[in-house]
Amino acid sequence: MLISRPLKRLTPLLACLLLCSCFQQDEEIRQYRVAKDLQSTSAPVSGGGDQVWFFKLMAPTGEFEKTSSEFAQIFIGVDVSSGVPKINLPKNWTSSNGPAPIYQTLKIANAKKTSVTVTPLPAPSSDPVQYLKLNIDRWRQQLGLPPLTSEDWLSEAMEKSEIVSMPKGNQFLSLVHLTGTTEDLGETHMLVGIISQQSLTGTAAMAAAPAATPGPSSDQVKYDLPEGWQEAQGNGISLVALTAPHEAGDADFTITRLGGGGDVLPNINRWRGQVKLDPITESELKEQVEEVEVDGIAGQLSVSEGPEDSILAVILQQGDAKWFFKLHGPTPTVKAEQERFREFLKSVKLNIESE
Repeated sequence: MLISRPLKRLTPLLACLLLCSCFQQDEEIRQYRVAKDLQSTSAPVSGGGDQVWFFKLMAPTGEFEKTSSEFAQIFIGVDVSSGVPKINLPKNWTSSNGPAPIYQTLKIANAKKTSVTVTPLPAPSSDPVQYLKLNIDRWRQQLGLPPLTSEDWLSEAMEKSEIVSMPKGNQFLSLVHLTGTTEDLGETHMLVGIISQQSLTGTAAMAAAPAATPGPSSDQVKYDLPEGWQEAQGNGISLVALTAPHEAGDADFTITRLGGGGDVLPNINRWRGQVKLDPITESELKEQVEEVEVDGIAGQLSVSEGPEDSILAVILQQGDAKWFFKLHGPTPTVKAEQERFREFLKSVKLNIESE
């Protein structure tokens, strides 16, 4: 399910946190080692690469914004090299053992409905990407969401920053963000941090994510910044992130390059769904796209104008990869920025040889 607009800026923040290999500890943060006497209440723990650690936050919308960033920082600081998690807990967080098969349960003093569970599960013996999908489908079921069916589910989720994965030392850290509904919490956000010895996103994460979030100095993309637009914090997946300020609300612009990336029609229908429009058919596609060029490469421009939000996007095919140029924001803002968007495209220079 898509991230609601009031929180859409939060996920890039979490992605940015994940990209950091370390962070400055607050004076009030204390180091906490998970209790040793857990044999009777928790799943068995073993060292090495035969297990994957899952840190799952469940929070109602009203509490998610104030707890998710703190959770991400805790997750980044976890050390499981000894086979037992060493966790840095803020002063207002507490922990308890179990209940089985959960290893630990974390609570937050000022967020009574939010909970975090820490659970080790066996690592996949083969096909780590399918292992990730099976877990995501299980979590989606918990949130009243249907299972993933698209062949390009991973690329689509990474483009939206619903999945972010980066290496840290000899391990891989991943964050999965889903939004759905539960009986106890109503609209519910689930944020799952995963620590694994192998990449659960296969080569897709490495193909989609740069080593750091490039700004205007990225060697892969050169461009002229449109008048009034501003550089923005990237999400670890997009090569370029900009903001187009407007009195009706800011619009977010991103440039993303993904291996695969899916066909044009499924991408356009996904964007139409994001702005509350019905999908179109293959026969209607030609009327919905405009042929454009970016740095000499042919592409398709689509306008998905919704009742509240709109998306202006260009898809370029380059070899086995696709480029996505996307402006997403309130409809009045996207309308006002269309000409700047087009002028921006004329200024873009792509340099794949620098990868």
